[in-house]
Order: sequence, then C-alpha cells, then structure tokens
Amino acid sequence: MLRSSRGAGRGRLWIGVVLVALLCAVTVPADAAKHRKPALSISVLSGRANLVSGGSALVAINLLRSDRKHVKVTLGRRNVTKAFATRSDGSFEGLVTGLKPGRNTLQATLPSGWAARITLVNHPIGGPMFSGPQLKPWTCQQGARDAKCNQPATFSYVYRSTDQTKSGFQPYDPANPPSDVAQTTTDQGVTLPFIVRVETGYMDRDQYRIAALYEPGKPWTPFDPQRQFNHKLLITHGASCGIEHRTGNAPDVLGGAAQTALGRGFLPDEFPYFHARSIPLDMSRKVADFAPGIAVPVLSGGGSPALKGCGDFPMLTEYRAGTYIYNDVMQVTAGGATWDDCAMTVRATVVSRPTETRAVLDSGSKVMTYEQHYAKGFGRIVEYPDAQVTDRPAMTFFESKIYSDPLPDGKSTRCVAPAGTCSCFSPIEIVCGGPPRLSTKIVTQSK
Repeated sequence: MLRSSRGAGRGRLWIGVVLVALLCAVTVPADAAKHRKPALSISVLSGRANLVSGGSALVAINLLRSDRKHVKVTLGRRNVTKAFATRSDGSFEGLVTGLKPGRNTLQATLPSGWAARITLVNHPIGGPMFSGPQLKPWTCQQGARDAKCNQPATFSYVYRSTDQTKSGFQPYDPANPPSDVAQTTTDQGVTLPFIVRVETGYMDRDQYRIAALYEPGKPWTPFDPQRQFNHKLLITHGASCGIEHRTGNAPDVLGGAAQTALGRGFLPDEFPYFHARSIPLDMSRKVADFAPGIAVPVLSGGGSPALKGCGDFPMLTEYRAGTYIYNDVMQVTAGGATWDDCAMTVRATVVSRPTETRAVLDSGSKVMTYEQHYAKGFGRIVEYPDAQVTDRPAMTFFESKIYSDPLPDGKSTRCVAPAGTCSCFSPIEIVCGGPPRLSTKIVTQSK
C-alpha cells in the first residue's frame, strides 16, 4: 500500500510537472512572437550602395507581403513610399531619385517600430567615384554643359531590312516606320521586328553607348523591361590606350559580334578603350572583389592615364607604367609634358632620299606607332625639329624644307618621342648626357 501510494504520488507529481512544462511551451513562444524581429532588409539593385551615381538608385525592400501596405520608406526626412510597389516578378522595388551628393540614409519602417536602413553614397555622374583625382588638362566634347562634360543622352533608332541589297542597319523613324523591317528571334524564343534603339550619353567625362532590341511605342521601365531583353550584357572592349586627355567616342555597338548579340536579346554597351584612368583600375578591383577564393598570384594594372592612381589599389601586385615614364608626342600634344621631358629616343638610319626635301627612315610604323589619334605627326627628329614626320606601313618618312645640310643615305639620326612608343626593342641603352652608361633588357614587353 505504501509503495503503491508513494508510486501514485510520484505519478501525480510527474504529471503536474508535465502540465506546467506544456503550459510554458505554449505561452513563451506566443509572447516571443509578439516581439520577434520581422523579416525586413534593404538592398540596392543598380550597383553598390557606396557607389551610387547620378542621384538615383534602384532599390528592393525585402519584407512580408502582409507588411507592404503598411511600410513607410523615407530618404532622410522625405517620404518616398510611393516610389515602391510590388512588381510583376513579386518583388517590392522602387526607383529612389533626388539623392544629394554624398551620404543619404534610406529607411523602411513598420508600424511596430521595427526598421531597416541603408546608406547610399551618391557621386556626381561626371565622376570620379573611387579612381582618384581626374586627369588634367581635359577637353570636353562640343555641346558639353559643364566642365564635367555632362550632356543629356540622345536616342536614335535603326533596323535590319528584308531587302538583301541593304547591308547592316538602316535608319529607322518611329513616326514613319518602313515596310521592310526584318524579324529576329532571341535566345529566349521571342520573335519580333529587328529594331534597335541606341542611347548615347556621357559619364565620368567620357562617352558611352548602349544598344537594345526595342519595340517602339511599348513601355520599358527599370522594373519591367520589354520581353525580348534576355538580361545579358555584352561589352567587347578593344585594343589601344587613349591618352589624349579629352572626351572620346564610344566604339560601335551595332557591328560585328554586337549585331548578332542584339538579335539574340543582348544589350551591347561600349565606352572608349581605357580612355579614362579609372577603367583599368576598376577592372582590377572587380577581379579582387568578385573572385573570392580564387588564387590570383599576379594582379596586373597598367597604362599611362592610371599611373598616378595605382597606389590607391593595394590589390595590384604589379603596374606597367606605359609611356608615362618617358613621355611621347601624345603627352606633349596633350600638354602633360614638354619636348625636354621626353626621355625615349630611337636611333634610325636614312635608307633613301627620294627628293631633296624627303628622306626615308628604317624605323618603321611599329616604332613610330600607327595610332596617331589627335597628335600632329608621328614623331620628332632631334636634329631636325621642324621636320614633318609622316607614317607608312613599312617605313617612316619625314620631310623638311629647312635642312641645314644635305642628309645623305646611311646617316644615323634620332627619332625622339614617337606618338605612343611601343616596347619594340630589347635591350635598351640608358643615356645620361653622354655615351650609354648601361644596357638593360625589357622584362615587361608585350608578347
């Protein structure tokens, strides 16, 4: 009896403990749910939050659908809630405009008091963003509105024709559409007229172009692009380094691979090849930031325009300075150097005298460079500074009417400061006001 009574007592006590535990299990989560942190965050879709430019940013707010009607979004003290809505893909997004230069606080607040915030750092569309001080002097394009070369974007239209005698793209007038527009099918299976819109604008003191397969008269918004866009970007870039200290022209976005890509739904985008000093360094940074876990023992940067800013990018393991270290005709023409600053000279030999005022050198077009850009002439003859140097594929010609003495065949002369000297020779001789002091190999030549 006693054992049974004690056993029953223990049983009743155990049951009581279980009941208390169950009550606690039900009560505590219900109380905690009232105070738990809701799902709420903000992300920038158009770029990094600290690298916004032009005063606007495409932003997504991640929150429960039930909270979307009640959330309040502010930019500083300004209410920008109306800029946000649920888009066709189900996301809650908005285009935030009117950002002031520098830091801007964007905050999303729920009625419960919970809030999420993010700092948007807005930079001028004319740059710079993180590439350091901009090059000076700098000449803007005709029509620029200010010293940053800002100018409103312009739009033009072209199309592919069904007429086989019309090659390439033809001008297209949306107000008077032609009747021979060809069809194209994208890589997503969308078939539509092959019409392209080309946007030309300016940022960071240089020109850009963006082309897109386009249906005139139909909307295209940041949230809902037209159906033919496959959400892929094509940037072909190219060779050469523009160092002329002025706004350049963006490469073609309609020819070659771009033409094929457009028909497939891509968005070709171009800007001048390494024209601004930020471009090569920006690319180096992108490799370091977006390839975590990938061993990159050598991260190389280079080019004259970006040399002064290379110290701002510690991820670089080497820097190829280009012609900046000895200057050339292009640096002199741009006002960045004088003839006395030009340290590179090439010893050339006169191989022919076709006329009394004309001589042919054996230096060749590679030495004097075939990319004249805006420079006047292709080099400068030390002994004949007033001679005009002209370029040909195989030989270099120069002409002058004020020779102090006849220049016979076989005479050696110095061609100083070619228009973009290439590292064509190895070894080179180091000279300091007299005979050569030493000879050294070039270890960073292009192959």
